Amino acid sequence: MKRRPRIKRKELIEKFHGGAVEHSNALSRTLGDLKLEPPLSQIEDELSAVRAVNIAMKAASLVGGDRNDQHGEMYQNHQNIAHVWNGILEAAGKLGGRALDAYDVANLMEGLKIARRYSGKFNIEDHVDAAGYAAVAGQIGAGLPETDNG
Repeated sequence: MKRRPRIKRKELIEKFHGGAVEHSNALSRTLGDLKLEPPLSQIEDELSAVRAVNIAMKAASLVGGDRNDQHGEMYQNHQNIAHVWNGILEAAGKLGGRALDAYDVANLMEGLKIARRYSGKFNIEDHVDAAGYAAVAGQIGAGLPETDNG
């Protein structure tokens, strides 16, 4: 019976996470004639980060938590970015029509994250961040005030 090649954790994770992943010398587990390093349960735990519900939950926690603490109030932060971008566009002679606002900035940032998906290796953070910007754009577009929960 010909033995199947070993599937290494690094190869599986790189497909979904992109980039270098530290390799552990964990004990191998045999599943039929397929050997996995490390055990399948560890691989499944790491790959669960790419499930839609986990992406959305992480984005929600960032929008209402870390990002808000780091960058300040959502609307004002995006309005400040709009002011800076409008100044750059005006100085470059490229500001036509109406000026950008906070809603435009959130949508443009989501677009930036989408564009990044098409170059380089897969990075789950591009999806998490795009989901976060989509949520921010939705809240700003609806004119809802920020609360303690984001």
